[in-house]
Parts: sequence; C-alpha cells; structure tokens
Amino acid sequence: MISDKRILCVSSSGWEEPGELPVICEMLSGANNIIWINPFGRFNANLLPRIDRLKENLTVYYPGFNFLPLPFLGTFNRSRLLLHTKMYLLERDFEPELVIFDHPELINFAAAFKKRDSQILYYARTVEEETITPGQKTAARAVAQYVYKPRKAPYQIAEEDYLAFINDEVEAISKIMVNI
Repeated sequence: MISDKRILCVSSSGWEEPGELPVICEMLSGANNIIWINPFGRFNANLLPRIDRLKENLTVYYPGFNFLPLPFLGTFNRSRLLLHTKMYLLERDFEPELVIFDHPELINFAAAFKKRDSQILYYARTVEEETITPGQKTAARAVAQYVYKPRKAPYQIAEEDYLAFINDEVEAISKIMVNI
C-alpha cells in the first residue's frame, strides 16, 4: 500500500460528487497526506477560495467561483486553477510526491508537477457523459508514469462490499506504483 507520501489529487469532478476516486483518496489519507483540488465552482460557489480540512491528513481545496465560465476559455481557466493551486501549495509548504489526475483536460497539472519530479498517475476513469478524443487519451497517458483504468463498481452493492471493492482498487493502484 502507498504510504508516507504527499499526494495531490486533481479531479474534473468535485469532492461531494459521486465516484470512487474521492473514496480512494479518503482511504489513502490514513497513511498519506492528501490535498484534493476541486474544479472551479459554479455560480452558487463561494466567491473566494475555501479550505476544508476533513481529517488530519485530508484537505479539500475549493478554488472559488469561476469568473470566466465560457467554454472557449477552458484552457485559460485550467491555467488559472493551476496557478491558484500552486499558490495554495506554496502557502502550505506542500510539495507533492504523487499527483493523481482523472481527466485529459487536467494534463497541465501533470506536466507542471512532472517537471518538479513528482510521480504522475492518470486515473483513467470511464467518462460516459463526456467525449474524450483518442488524441487526448494518448496525451494523458504520455505525460503520466502510471495509468490506472479502474473497474466499474457494481450498480447495487452493500456498503461493506463497496468498501472491499475500493480496498481492492487501492491495492491495485499500489501494485502498479511499487517504486515510489
């Protein structure tokens, strides 16, 4: 199991949204220091950044309201999010050893932290509601040292079976990252 690492998780979905990655990060926070970066908030989000310390080793950073939510400014907004994140990490004196990202649009995070010698994991989740081009998938896989394609969780499952499923996912991720 991955332990004693500083992990930065950047997701295209928020901490409160359903999915396995937040649960995996929460499980990993027992033995690691994790910061989860939420995407920019919608119109009803806080105007300024907010920080929630959920556990001693698990922090969620909400960068605040997106002043420029226009689709053609996507690249610019992701650059702004990266800048906000870097400033927050600098303030926290947090240099990630592992960066996890889950969408090819977040490749700028992977590239920026790869230059700082962080290990990069692309959590290649199945994105059904979005269209990701083969070129985007190739670029995301190229920047990452590790690629993990998660199994699809069963639709109806008991809580203890779901936690066992998540534990299996954490072990599978740990196995592919044996050298960090």
